[in-house]
Amino acid sequence: MKFERIKNLREDSDMSQAQLAQALNISQRTLSHYECGTRDIPINLLMKIADYFDCTVDYLVGRSDRKEHIKDKATEKSIPQYHPAYTEEENLQLHERIKNATDEELIEWIMHLLDMYPSKEKARSESALNQLIKEITDRYTIKRKYDLLVNCRDEWKAYVNSLADYELAEFFRKKYNAYKRTGTKICKDELCLDSFLRYADNDVRSKGVSVEFVRRSLFNENSSQGIKKKPQPEIFYFSLDDVTVEQMSSTEALKKLGKKSLVKLLIILLQNADATGNDNNADLHIMFLTRKYARQSHKKEDSSFKTMIQDYNQLRDNCLQLLKEIQYYREEAQQYK
Repeated sequence: MKFERIKNLREDSDMSQAQLAQALNISQRTLSHYECGTRDIPINLLMKIADYFDCTVDYLVGRSDRKEHIKDKATEKSIPQYHPAYTEEENLQLHERIKNATDEELIEWIMHLLDMYPSKEKARSESALNQLIKEITDRYTIKRKYDLLVNCRDEWKAYVNSLADYELAEFFRKKYNAYKRTGTKICKDELCLDSFLRYADNDVRSKGVSVEFVRRSLFNENSSQGIKKKPQPEIFYFSLDDVTVEQMSSTEALKKLGKKSLVKLLIILLQNADATGNDNNADLHIMFLTRKYARQSHKKEDSSFKTMIQDYNQLRDNCLQLLKEIQYYREEAQQYK
């Protein structure tokens, strides 16, 4: 097939064959064969040429006289060429379906499309996709463990604080009962409680409590205003392995990416659907996106393959620190018994 439009676009841009060949990273002789039609152009290179001249593949191969990309009226952004063989109408129809698809539907299409790949290409791309799923699963699993450990640490910390408060309340209750038994008052016109507060002023200051705390200490612990012990937490973790969370499925993991990233995955698989061997680089694209996802993003703007969650190693270190804190508060609690 003779690709006269490639030659026309090159000449319209005042480029020689050597200049365009260099831009495409091929030899001038190879480009000459393509323009003359003595050699077929690989699909990936055809898409590269279309991108270079900002035109459609349909225009290059003569299937359409429309050079520019179709615009999505709602967004005024170029619609990607989902597959090199699609006509503009087919491409637009698929674009509308993707735009209205749910995350579950997109994941189903991704898996179905991958299953249609030739065996070698399927194995490579499937391995890359599984690595992405593992990265997501590991990240969210350790994050769930971290959240459980934070809750456990906070419960033990609150328990220890309640024991400390209860011990202080017991101190002031005993002191107040002893004061009442003396029958003395600093001022005859004062209530016994007010006199006691004056009497215990040094203890209030040294122990760093408020007058209100002392007042509450004197209530019976079973009353609504009394200071009472919190029940000991039921959960304690000795190691990270003790923190069990529900296993995330592949579908659940991919849904964490969001629609924008799922669409990108689908496009990668579609654009490489007919390519074989080294011409099929879907696995390389997915591996690159996995590395992108593995880096924590601090940007708030919407973008694909990003996560605000800390990476696995950071979260694991934080989990180990939380385990130490939980152990510390547990030992502190035992000092009050």
